[in-house]
Amino acid sequence: MTSSFWTGGNGDWGEGAHWSDGVPDAPDADATIGAAGTYTVTLGAGESFTARDVGLSAAAATLEVRGALDLSGTLSLDSGTFDLASGGVIHGGTIVTGAATMLFDHGVLDDVQVVGPLDLSSAFSWLTVTHGLKVTSPSGGRGLITLDGDFSVLDFQGSQSFDHARISLGGAPGFNGGFILNTGTLTLGRHVTVVSSIDRARATIGGATVINDGVILSRAHFGFFAIDPKAFTNNGSIIAGGRQSVLVADGKSFINGLTGTIEVKATDRVIVGGEKSTFDNQGSIVIDEGGQLTLGGTYSLASLGSIQNDGVLNLGGLLMNQGSTLELGVGALAGKLVLGGTIQGGILVLGQDKDVTWAGTLDGVTVRGTLDLSRQQFATVFAQNGLTLTGADGQGPGRVLLTGPNSSLFFFGSQTFDNATVRMGHAPGDGVFADIIRLRVPIRTAATLTLGAGLRIVSNVAGAQARIDQEANRRIDGTIINDGLIRAAAAGGRFDIAPDHFINNGRIQVRNTDHLVIGLFGDFTNNGRLRAAAGSSVLFNAGGFSSFTNAGKIVIGQGATLDVTGVYTPASLGDVRVRGTFILDGLIDNTGQTITIGRGPIFGATTVLGPNGHIEGGTLALGRGPISWNNGDLSNVRVEGRMDLGAADARVFFLGGVSLAGRNGSGRGAIDLTGAGAILDFIDSQSLDNTTITVGHAGSTNAIELFTVRVEPHTLTFGSGMRIVATVAGSTVTLGDSFPSPDTIVNEGLIWAGANGGAFTIDVSIFTNTGRIRVDGGDTVTIRGNLNGGGVIDLAGGATLELGDVSSNQTIVFRDDAGALKLDSTLGFFAAVEGFQSGDAIDLIHIEATSLTLDGQDRLIVKDHATVVATIQLVGAYAEGDFAFAGDGAGGTIITTSATPSSIGRPPVQAMAQAMAGLSPHSDGMAAFAVAHEPAPHAWLPSLVHASGAAFQ
Repeated sequence: MTSSFWTGGNGDWGEGAHWSDGVPDAPDADATIGAAGTYTVTLGAGESFTARDVGLSAAAATLEVRGALDLSGTLSLDSGTFDLASGGVIHGGTIVTGAATMLFDHGVLDDVQVVGPLDLSSAFSWLTVTHGLKVTSPSGGRGLITLDGDFSVLDFQGSQSFDHARISLGGAPGFNGGFILNTGTLTLGRHVTVVSSIDRARATIGGATVINDGVILSRAHFGFFAIDPKAFTNNGSIIAGGRQSVLVADGKSFINGLTGTIEVKATDRVIVGGEKSTFDNQGSIVIDEGGQLTLGGTYSLASLGSIQNDGVLNLGGLLMNQGSTLELGVGALAGKLVLGGTIQGGILVLGQDKDVTWAGTLDGVTVRGTLDLSRQQFATVFAQNGLTLTGADGQGPGRVLLTGPNSSLFFFGSQTFDNATVRMGHAPGDGVFADIIRLRVPIRTAATLTLGAGLRIVSNVAGAQARIDQEANRRIDGTIINDGLIRAAAAGGRFDIAPDHFINNGRIQVRNTDHLVIGLFGDFTNNGRLRAAAGSSVLFNAGGFSSFTNAGKIVIGQGATLDVTGVYTPASLGDVRVRGTFILDGLIDNTGQTITIGRGPIFGATTVLGPNGHIEGGTLALGRGPISWNNGDLSNVRVEGRMDLGAADARVFFLGGVSLAGRNGSGRGAIDLTGAGAILDFIDSQSLDNTTITVGHAGSTNAIELFTVRVEPHTLTFGSGMRIVATVAGSTVTLGDSFPSPDTIVNEGLIWAGANGGAFTIDVSIFTNTGRIRVDGGDTVTIRGNLNGGGVIDLAGGATLELGDVSSNQTIVFRDDAGALKLDSTLGFFAAVEGFQSGDAIDLIHIEATSLTLDGQDRLIVKDHATVVATIQLVGAYAEGDFAFAGDGAGGTIITTSATPSSIGRPPVQAMAQAMAGLSPHSDGMAAFAVAHEPAPHAWLPSLVHASGAAFQ
């Protein structure tokens, strides 16, 4: 026997100069490293030495093992640092851990006994064990392994058993600690306890095969414990210890043996089984109140074994039930259940399942009893390969309560759903949307869901929303066929049907003020019956319809509404009978045909031309039934009969050219634009003629607009047969363009502004008047922009005309002694003023005058000192002394005259009125009368009747 002492300094174990009695390398050799100082003794890579006892006692010394040390006695680690590095192996013997620091970096303990704590708490510690490891306390009791360094590993290579120890596993917050088996089987003996208890710790037991005969305790607060060897058998105990931890066992095989127990305490969760694993419980499982066990992988009812469920059992994974009957609420399936996985085949018996949360798949399953999805938020069942429902005794049709908040019934792939009653809808509230029956179409394929002839789908909860549709992110080619009954009867509710293709061969009923919406992006084919009762409504939301076909029958009852979007012809709507209200929000191609409002199955009751409504071509015959104009448009349409826009905010758009005629196609057309806020729009350039537009509503503004949708200039022309009449007291009317642009409005006919206290504004870049404008009855007409043309503007009856700019040969005629002409600008004022007499006034806005003179050409010259500020061409015999001027109180000048009609050579108004008394409002003798009685070139107007009852003179 030899004893050798390290004499100091850095060196290799095999360097004899550092040893007091030569290199210790024999079965009976003892080595002591105790010299003072800081140094490292290295047993180098590839080296191999043999010793009996080795002592490390120098506080600043390091023993680094990178080669092999065969130990027949004891390695005492009293002080200093022991580093078992990569390539280092201790064969046999006993390691007594003392105060020394232990470092493990992929070194190996081969058939070694450790007395005292085995410390792998340093980050990235890695210790490999071969041929067994025994760890004891100094007194011979159970040993302790501290495996809680970040990413620290205890690696058992080959098949072996480990017993009589406590392992503290896992450290926060990384993936810490683990038993990693590359080959063989590790058996954790009856006296092994593996504990994860550090808050938020993450711990792992992994590798090839692990058999647990001891105790695995997961009690780390918010911790995560993974047991994921390829095969795991528990013959001992697994305890999730009630500190909101998660334990996951997701290897390929999990067996809870005959003596095995699994206990899930309150607030903890255990997940057993991965996606491709199997589960078999031969022992017992206890879920305490507040705990949750989730089963994954593949298993059967028999493999569930004994489960005492006082918490929550989640049936995840795949439960193979072919040829078997699974009864919820009985045996292992008693207590609170979550159906979060797939039940495949067999019979599922319901009835004692009051605490079931639905979130999984029924694959080819027959369900006995009521499928109740009413008790939870977002309850969901996925059905594939057919879902059959029966009564509780297996007879008769089944029942589905799809009435929970946001509950869903999904059908994956093609299948038929039949012989059941489905009740849908939940009362509205915060976070409550629609209950859904939905087709999921497999990617890159097509699928059809057939709702069989024995299926009844009913929504009748007040305010509820229900949907039958197709999953939006799988829009490949999905079809839903209804052969049964769909009843939308939720008061104030909504029912949507919106797959790619919807075919109705059965019955659809809409009642009790519910609202049915069919379509959004797909086709709708109706071969069956659709009926809407009073108070309910139906919308064909065909914004994305590629086709609509109605070979069946659609009846919209009295008091009900049908609203259609999309593109149709009257014939393509098929057998549609509307006894209530028909709203057109789509396009009807009426080319070559006639739509008669008030007659026919569709337009026979009340018709509404909605915001997106469009009638293209053909004839629209009015006057036999009510029609509401609600922002729709007419294009290339001939309208026969009076257009009544007398409702508040009525609005219609003309585009592409619209012509109007009287009822039955004879005589003049007529538009009543008299509803509060009613508007008539002309889209881009077009003309209108032979029509009377009666416009105005007391206290409201009505508009006739040139509505431009393109940037280039447009022109709206009112022909010589047009009459625009505004005579409602207190009304405001605008004639102009909807957006500031260089547009033109041309008046070749008559505009009569005769509303007492009213205002008629013409606001457009260019206004060409070659016809006549009559202003009387106390009305005010304001023309903004450039006014040109050779037309006539008449002022009478206390009326006011305000002009922004005038050019060309416009003539302004004062018809009596109560007219007022206001000029915002005189620089472009080239109109002739006729009939200016005592009582009339010309107001030069913001223009001050110091003198008035009348030249030899009947021009009134207005000066501000030496500057000419206005020139007004008068028609008639005036003298210079006939005129006076004064300030208007706002920086302008008012010009008046003392001239009388007789002095300026005009016939008296009374004589003209008597001469016109025999003319009717639509008299064709207008031109002949003008030639006989009116000084050229101006013609008097026919005797229309003012709203007040007075004659239009």
